[in-house]
Amino acid sequence: MSLAIIHLRNFVGRFRPEFTFDLLNLINLFDSSNGQVVYATFNDLLVTRATTSNGQYAYQLNSLVTGGDRYSRDDLRSRWQGQIGLRIRF
Repeated sequence: MSLAIIHLRNFVGRFRPEFTFDLLNLINLFDSSNGQVVYATFNDLLVTRATTSNGQYAYQLNSLVTGGDRYSRDDLRSRWQGQIGLRIRF
């Protein structure tokens, strides 16, 4: 969930400043255990042997290389981020 606030200000003349304030991953700002982006890693299986039988391949797989969690957390997208901006239109 994100939040964007834009404030336009009209001055006399041809300059019109625009102030912006953006928050990304707003849920993680309030609770650090929520709003985390996780993805599955598929590099923890190893093919140990591939044999052919009657023209078809038969694969034997090792058990999981890592005994831990099969999901990894994306550190950059799991953080809340803020941005303040100013744009002047003329």
